[in-house]
Amino acid sequence: MKKEDITSLYVKVGRIRKGVADEAGVKCADVYITRFYIKHIEQRHGAELSSLGVTPIDFVKMILVNYNRIYAGSDDSIILVVYNDKTNLHSAAALKLNYIVKKGIWEIKTAQPRSTRDLERRKRIWQQR
Repeated sequence: MKKEDITSLYVKVGRIRKGVADEAGVKCADVYITRFYIKHIEQRHGAELSSLGVTPIDFVKMILVNYNRIYAGSDDSIILVVYNDKTNLHSAAALKLNYIVKKGIWEIKTAQPRSTRDLERRKRIWQQR
């Protein structure tokens, strides 16, 4: 797939940084989201994000700029997390770990605020030092 095709279907929201990718054992690549998953986030998690005063795209971009932990998700996914010690809350965006080889990108599947308890049972594969 050509780069022009990707940008017509996807919105670029960030990048998995090289140093982090190397330490976590995942691919360094740009991160995109489709309009379908933006709508999914609005429908499933819109009330939570609205109470925070952010749009789905703004929330996802915030996570991709500020993530300080990565957890193994279910199946072939990873979860990028902005962890806040003071509130004991995570803000998380689940990314498809199955790096899309033909496209060379990561794809966002969902994003939502999550409690610490929910992520404690997952394997942490990277944490900012």
